[in-house]
Order: sequence, then structure tokens, then C-alpha cells
Amino acid sequence: MEMDNAILACYGWEDLNLDHGFYENERGKTRYTISPDARREVLKRLVQLNLEVEEGEKFDEI
Repeated sequence: MEMDNAILACYGWEDLNLDHGFYENERGKTRYTISPDARREVLKRLVQLNLEVEEGEKFDEI
């Protein structure tokens, strides 16, 4: 959890509660991980960040 929180801090996402616990994954296995809602939010933010970086790279090519 400490590493997860350090990574969130690197991205400036300290507002995100990962809500660690035991959750069933897509394969039906129970694992200690972040909550499904937190997982969706992390993925949403990463996609948004990727789009912003891509847009910046396009601007640099002009």
C-alpha cells in the first residue's frame, strides 16, 4: 500500500482512495488489491493523461 500511495503522489493523485481489500478479479480469483471503483478511476486517469501527452507530442511536431 505504501508503494501504491507513493505512485499516486508522483502523479499528483493524492485525492484518490484506493480502498485496498480482498476483491474478486476477472478470473474469479480473490486477491488483495485496490477496489474495482479505484481501478476504473486509475485507468480513466491514465487514459486521460495519455491523451494529454499525445496531444503535446503532436504540437511539438508542428
